[in-house]
Amino acid sequence: MAGDLTEDIQAMERIAYHLYVRGFLSLIEIKGLIRDGCITYQNRFLYDPLEREWNILSPSGGKRKRKGWEYDDWEKDYSSKNRVLSEFLEIFEARTGEDDPGDGYSSGSAKPIVADAALLQKRFRGRLDKVGGMFDAALGTVVSGKRGWREAARDFIHLEDDAIYNRVANQVGKGKGKAKGAFGLLWELLAYDGYVFEDLVGPVISAYKRVLRGQQVEQLGDHKWILTQPEMRDVYLLVQSQAGLARAFGKMIAGDPELFQRGLATDFHSMAFRAGAVYNASLRWRDRPHTLPTNGEGVPTWIDIFELATAGAFGVAFHMDDVTVRKYLMHVFRVTQEKHHSLAQLFLRVLYDHSAKFDRDIKKRDFLEDMRARVLSDSDDTVAELEIVKKQRDAGRSNSYWGPFFETLPQPKWRQFMRTWWDALGYDCDGEGALWLAEEQRWSQRIIGYEAYVDTEQFQESVDFALGDFYALYCPRDWEAGA
Repeated sequence: MAGDLTEDIQAMERIAYHLYVRGFLSLIEIKGLIRDGCITYQNRFLYDPLEREWNILSPSGGKRKRKGWEYDDWEKDYSSKNRVLSEFLEIFEARTGEDDPGDGYSSGSAKPIVADAALLQKRFRGRLDKVGGMFDAALGTVVSGKRGWREAARDFIHLEDDAIYNRVANQVGKGKGKAKGAFGLLWELLAYDGYVFEDLVGPVISAYKRVLRGQQVEQLGDHKWILTQPEMRDVYLLVQSQAGLARAFGKMIAGDPELFQRGLATDFHSMAFRAGAVYNASLRWRDRPHTLPTNGEGVPTWIDIFELATAGAFGVAFHMDDVTVRKYLMHVFRVTQEKHHSLAQLFLRVLYDHSAKFDRDIKKRDFLEDMRARVLSDSDDTVAELEIVKKQRDAGRSNSYWGPFFETLPQPKWRQFMRTWWDALGYDCDGEGALWLAEEQRWSQRIIGYEAYVDTEQFQESVDFALGDFYALYCPRDWEAGA
């Protein structure tokens, strides 16, 4: 649950860019996440001579050494690209680019491919037929008497949401723990994302993203032309079927979680648990933010946050309710960033302010060691009454971001949180010695270059118990029975 900053950013990037290529997140939203430091610029998704400047806004972007010669009027040159031949664009790229973009990908293969309709069709040729049997079995549970999944999907996507829900609920209620009952088959269909191509860009892909996002024919507008291609019509039928099923399961999670739990218990599917947990957390964050779990809820402690809240799980949850899930997703991004950049430092600032009353560094060090020993002691019941601990709790509660979390954190967890923070607290000093005070006839112990710090890696590794509350990724405990 508590990875280092690099691991967490990589996890967030997998989610963000997966949702971007599926059309759920816009380019503007991706740029905002880059600007805020939640993710880094990725050449293979966003490459464009102009967009390369977003590298500067990523956390490590400013450290990169730019290679080669650059000139001041590159924006003017780029703005006239439509009036020059492709070979001149290649020259322009060579003049302004770097040999190594520095993001872990080579500058050649990392660039996305500008795809036309022919290339997209070529990618699809035979792909869906390989899993057609699974589609047939899944849709056959909710649409009977049809020959093949395409015919079943055409009927299915024209059903009203209430009718879809009734059919799905009826099949889930019949589950008897078969190796692959209706619940498992339907979630096998929902988990499929073999139509996603991360390395393709261009106008055709812009239209294709609208299909992947689940927009219906009448919502495609000028992009409707893409459905003239047979393969695209197949993807449209598949995505619309997935979206309808996702909305049905979303309604089940919100209105009848016991039925959803029955499906998990009799026919467990990992994507059902993941997407269900993400959607349940999204509903809680919308309706009851910063509230403690009830007796029947809890954080799945047997799985890492980002192994549970995967890119695919968010993709399914977006089909359930994109507005609600989007808000929770942004919360996940923000809390992940803040836990690395501000959580530990918030209380360190209080320690520095409190220690300012000491006139010598050695007194600051002695105070730190004494307080740390008391906080970590199992026998000291007065820790909560210590002045420094009270100040830290007040600072946590009054913080503009962390305040609502610490307001609801129960006393036992707050005590554990303080133990974790003080245990990760350390200090450095450049030297230690003693000065003879002749007038007072005594030695005065001194240290120089004193500085307190928090071992961020140790703190992040030990604070798992509280991070679950910060993410608010709660789900009914009964759901874990089938896992």
